[in-house]
Amino acid sequence: MFLVFRLRIRYVMPSAHLTLREEDVVRLTLEFLHTRELHISQLSLERETGVINGGYSDDVLFLRQLILDGQWDDVLEFIQPLEALQAFDMRRFQYSILRHKYVELLCIKSEALVTAGPVNNVDSAVEDVVKVLNELERVAPSKEDYSNLCLLLTLPRLSDHLQYKDWNPSNARVQCFREVFPL
Repeated sequence: MFLVFRLRIRYVMPSAHLTLREEDVVRLTLEFLHTRELHISQLSLERETGVINGGYSDDVLFLRQLILDGQWDDVLEFIQPLEALQAFDMRRFQYSILRHKYVELLCIKSEALVTAGPVNNVDSAVEDVVKVLNELERVAPSKEDYSNLCLLLTLPRLSDHLQYKDWNPSNARVQCFREVFPL
């Protein structure tokens, strides 16, 4: 004869009360969006709430905002005083900024060609691309890096390149800030 015992264990979790400030909830949401690389939503939430994902100094916040707004020339001008510091790698900084500017210009150029807007817009976009490409040649870490950037000119659309398949300006700008912040 077998005896069967049924044991019922009932575990009651103690109730907990959390008190969170609204800013903490926003920061948690921002961090969640950041880790999921939902940068468009993250940046929109930051703008709407005034809460920034990260603890940065005023100068770094200003630099971050310039980058997130795609104000590439202003970024290079703002950072110019740091060139005097021996520990600051200005060439690497310029390369990163100019590379992101270049990729955005390629995107704009391809959109201008697709929409077949005024010829002036296409000509202007091409001139800007060539100008930035010339600047990139001076600061590129190697000829191979520069050649890879030149290769992007041959693509009908930026998304045809595997590295830029899911590229969008918001994600790229956040990535750019991540690249240059340690510098």
